[in-house]
Amino acid sequence: MEQFYLYSPGSDSLQFEKKTEAIVRSSGSYEELKAEYWECISRHFLPKAPMTVITDEDQLNAVIIHLKNNLKDKHNLSDLSTAFGFSQSKLSKLFRNFKGMSFVEYLTYLRIERAKEFIQSHPSLLINDLAHQVGYDAPLYFSVERPWHSTRS
Repeated sequence: MEQFYLYSPGSDSLQFEKKTEAIVRSSGSYEELKAEYWECISRHFLPKAPMTVITDEDQLNAVIIHLKNNLKDKHNLSDLSTAFGFSQSKLSKLFRNFKGMSFVEYLTYLRIERAKEFIQSHPSLLINDLAHQVGYDAPLYFSVERPWHSTRS
């Protein structure tokens, strides 16, 4: 008698066939057979872990976490988009759509917010040191007023 396999022969396929035979022999009703058969199929053929959908916002949040953890470093849209597998225009659109500002504006916002935290926790910190802590080469950047300095999250 010729044997047919659902996929190439191997230990998994033979194990599946044995399980199928056992299910058919032990089932009392058609519904019981059907339930056991589908449970066996799902165990052998469906992905082991549930699939997750990663949204654009999830991807942007990964970029933002990277920025927050590496705020001292120099960042630009080109390097970040390459590192995270985006085109520059896609990453730029994500910032506009989910944060309501450009990448540069959002990076500036993060740096200003971090500077405010440093000022509160280290009031004696020199402005030059503060600038370096948040990724600026010079303290002059703090002399420019930002209209949104405390309105974004």
